[in-house]
Amino acid sequence: EREIIAECVRQVKDTADDVRDLHEKTSEREVLTSEHSAELSRLREQNSRLEHSHDRLVREKQDLQGVLLETRSKQDELSSQVSDLQAQYMECVGLFREASKELSLYRRHTSFSRIADLAGPEEGEPRQPQQQTTITTTTGAAAAMMPSLSQELETANRHVIATPAPPPSPVSRDADAGGRLDRPPVT
Repeated sequence: EREIIAECVRQVKDTADDVRDLHEKTSEREVLTSEHSAELSRLREQNSRLEHSHDRLVREKQDLQGVLLETRSKQDELSSQVSDLQAQYMECVGLFREASKELSLYRRHTSFSRIADLAGPEEGEPRQPQQQTTITTTTGAAAAMMPSLSQELETANRHVIATPAPPPSPVSRDADAGGRLDRPPVT
């Protein structure tokens, strides 16, 4: 009987030791579970913040793309206006050159007429009244248009320079590769 009691006591002690070990392991696992839960909560909060940040950045990206499209549209419009103004400027330059040639011819003609008038008529020829040529209105029109066109061209150039250039179009590349376009340089 004593041996049986001693055996039972020994088994109870072993079981108590096993229960104590299990209790310690359970306590350690509870601590780890608590730490993991805290880490999981922190990661969820961080994930939530990142999702909000992502949504905000997506909205900002869409807004910026809208602004970019609007800016490109305005730049295309300004480039078109600059092109039109350059064409008008070249037309005015052509009119101005024509008018300058006409004026030069008129001055030569009037100087020859004056010399002929000073020399007087040949003997027996009746004196002719001095023939006056009128200068076409292109001189006045070109001269009047030059300052306003020049000012418009400068204003448009400032707008084009202030906005970023769009990516080069295939036409520009062809012009650069194959030959030069007949446009005045933009200053």
